[in-house]
Amino acid sequence: MKILLFLLFSIILLADNTSIFHPQTQTKPQGPSDKSLCKLFTDKARTYEKNMRDDDYAKVTLRSYKHRAAIYCKTK
Repeated sequence: MKILLFLLFSIILLADNTSIFHPQTQTKPQGPSDKSLCKLFTDKARTYEKNMRDDDYAKVTLRSYKHRAAIYCKTK
């Protein structure tokens, strides 16, 4: 049984291109740019703040939008 498991594991490792034997460099995933995400979360925070309820959940949501806006709006 152990031999079968070892053989199966070995075959999987050798067949997989993303295994430890084939290191790949990490690249940033393609998606929206930081500039567009900055605008998105800034607009979301402004709109949400105008229409938000007065409870703890709403305050946490607003803080989250402002935090993500700050992340994407900072200049490098």
